[in-house]
Amino acid sequence: MHIFNRQKKSTFFLFLFFFTASIAETLHDAKQYGFDLSSIPKFNWNHLKQKRDAYIKRLNGIYANNLINDKVDFIKGRASFISKNVLKVEHVDGNVEEIEAKKILIATGTTFIYLMTQL
Repeated sequence: MHIFNRQKKSTFFLFLFFFTASIAETLHDAKQYGFDLSSIPKFNWNHLKQKRDAYIKRLNGIYANNLINDKVDFIKGRASFISKNVLKVEHVDGNVEEIEAKKILIATGTTFIYLMTQL
């Protein structure tokens, strides 16, 4: 079996950032609910980013080990079907090849797109 994956990211991290913002908002409003906070704790973006990056690295290692254990050929690149059992693959290094297999699984990845707008 061949798996093609361009890049994988999880929506889990959107929730992570949502919860981080929610905690900051809660700390900001804590005094209104009777909590005596002498100051709002400082937020360390680099700490959160390092934890996130370490989590992604760990997950990618788990996924890679599972693929290796299942004897799956993992090929990074862009693929398109030429026929039912043949793919044209453009590898990340620019090389192009055709791969034929009885069963093909394509794992599509996602990337974030940041849009800048002027008000």
